[in-house]
Amino acid sequence: MPEFHDEHDDALDEQFGVLRNKVTMFVPVPPAEEIVARGRRRRQTARALFASLAVVLAVGAGYTMIRPLRSVHDPAPPVGASPTVTDRSYAPSAGSRREAIGMMIPAGFLPAEGRRPIDRRSQGRQCPGGSAPASDGAVVAASSLRDTQGGEVTLFLYETGLLASRAFDDYRAEAVRCETATDHGLSWRKDSEELKFGGAALRVTTRYTRNAEGALPPTRTEVVIRYGSALLLVSGSGAAAVDRVWGGLHDRLCVFATDCKPREGRPIAVAPLTAGGTAWAVALATDSTGDPLALGRAVAAAAEMGYRTSVASVDCDDGARSALAASAGPHSYVAVYFATEADAIAFTATSTRKPLGAFEVRTYCIG
Repeated sequence: MPEFHDEHDDALDEQFGVLRNKVTMFVPVPPAEEIVARGRRRRQTARALFASLAVVLAVGAGYTMIRPLRSVHDPAPPVGASPTVTDRSYAPSAGSRREAIGMMIPAGFLPAEGRRPIDRRSQGRQCPGGSAPASDGAVVAASSLRDTQGGEVTLFLYETGLLASRAFDDYRAEAVRCETATDHGLSWRKDSEELKFGGAALRVTTRYTRNAEGALPPTRTEVVIRYGSALLLVSGSGAAAVDRVWGGLHDRLCVFATDCKPREGRPIAVAPLTAGGTAWAVALATDSTGDPLALGRAVAAAAEMGYRTSVASVDCDDGARSALAASAGPHSYVAVYFATEADAIAFTATSTRKPLGAFEVRTYCIG
């Protein structure tokens, strides 16, 4: 093919030459060796990037293969777990229960248990013709005893403190109504005195003034105390005997009141207990001794010191069975619970009842 060349080609070559010279002045063109070196460095960088990517892909694939060997639900190991609590999946044995605090009167709570029938409808009547207190039907538990010197004690427990308060008001109104009366030739006069104790307290002294059938009966004294949801009625022939009886019982009523506080500088107890929570239990009694009244006495002793507690199965507290060395089978115990070991030790040192031991537990059977 013929090559065309004319004056226009020469002109174009000349213009391109001028343009190339101008570009070279502002953008220096590196020598050929430099261009080759730069190309090698870029190829090495690319190889390194590809190698790193390959490692990442290999690790990801390995993790995907290994991960199913461990369940996604496996919990992380606990941090700072108590050395006495080794199994977070602990569950109380079947039939384990914790009695609701202040909602029952355990056997042994009173110094001696009288097993005579209690006519709840007649309690509080001060003279013939009186009606039974309106709140008698709200009694959920009752216990009584008869003192060796003729005194009688009856403890009534109501569903709420309001119902117990109404029962106390009924008793006081009946005493006022029967202030002076005569029945079958027997006349008397009743004097009422308010006492400063618990939610309300009243002492009623009955002095007999005439007896058509013979000698006058001895003066009779009655003390009624309303503390929380409980009503304690103590009666006897003589103020000294009654004071001796109710004076040793009134502190026990603390277990039936929500404002019960530790006495004589003792440490504060844990209240309320929580399901799965940890605490230091100081055991006051267990039924493994064979004493059927031991648990009730322990509840009473705790109340006298200002603590509210109740009877619980040993399996309601993880760690109690082993600490008490309880034999196989169902067992119950009574304990007071504290937040720290130091508080448990302080209570042990001042307890009026010698504890069986202090140990850390995880509490259950709540609610």
